[in-house]
Amino acid sequence: MGKTLYGGHDFDRWEQEMRSHALPGWPSTFARCTKRISIRGFASTASQVSRLTELLGHPPRSYAEFAADAALRWRAAA
Repeated sequence: MGKTLYGGHDFDRWEQEMRSHALPGWPSTFARCTKRISIRGFASTASQVSRLTELLGHPPRSYAEFAADAALRWRAAA
């Protein structure tokens, strides 16, 4: 069986493994960006939040708030 390219949560090791097999670097770059987004979230300017609030008709909410609300609505509809 071939050598695995998975390096756990060590992005540096994974990137090195990919390069050693002459694979493109974009997957590791994508993974790093995804990790940063999951830790920090998307940063928005005040004008972006204002525009989104206008479009939604209410201030933006967290995913956790959305999920809790959706769960309550699904239970009520069942």
